[in-house]
Amino acid sequence: MQSIFDAITEWLKALLVEGVMENLGRLFTGVNEQVGEITAQVGMTPAAWNAGVFSMIR
Repeated sequence: MQSIFDAITEWLKALLVEGVMENLGRLFTGVNEQVGEITAQVGMTPAAWNAGVFSMIR
């Protein structure tokens, strides 16, 4: 009877670990994508970011 409980416990443990790892993977992927987008925006010149406003100020 104990082996059945052990098997169920191991199955639940594996299920939870898999779910947590998948969620963390998605989280890190999302953060990396957002950092890439921010890097692209920060690296823009004023003229490339908004040419109309840059021309008006210039």
